[in-house]
Amino acid sequence: EEVNVGAAGANYGWPNYEGPCPPPCTSPLYSYPHNGRDAAVTGGFVYHGTQFPASYRGDYFFADYTQNWIRRLDLDANGNLISVANFEPADGSVDGPYGDIVYLTEGPDGALYYVDLGYSDISGTYGLSKIRRIRYIQSNQAPVAVSAANPTSGPTPLTVTFSSATFDKNFDQPE
Repeated sequence: EEVNVGAAGANYGWPNYEGPCPPPCTSPLYSYPHNGRDAAVTGGFVYHGTQFPASYRGDYFFADYTQNWIRRLDLDANGNLISVANFEPADGSVDGPYGDIVYLTEGPDGALYYVDLGYSDISGTYGLSKIRRIRYIQSNQAPVAVSAANPTSGPTPLTVTFSSATFDKNFDQPE
């Protein structure tokens, strides 16, 4: 998968190359391997807001629809790539709780907003689409525990399966 800087008449090597390619092709600004699975870049935006740390200004935020993560490219003043950073999840793992990201943008409040297509790979259910927000909180927040039980009621004796996840981040959970 790759992120390119669009230029009129440029040859990005498709369908013969994905990722770096030899001249006369134009290599991507950034590329990453599929690693034996699907991958699909969701184009994003260059951050100009003030809600996130100042070091994020000028960074290009983008997502992967099938791997369910968000990253940012740190660019210099000329648009050259300096570094790549995981944004969510912070450890860069795939299949995070962020959903199937099909649109990513900066909101008027400086928060990051995205559209989660809402398809559940686990249940095969459609129609769970959401618009989500990630905003920066400068103070360290207490963890938020999320739990579920199945079944939630029934006659005794009742066998219940519990599951939980704990988040401990300086970012709000997607809304």
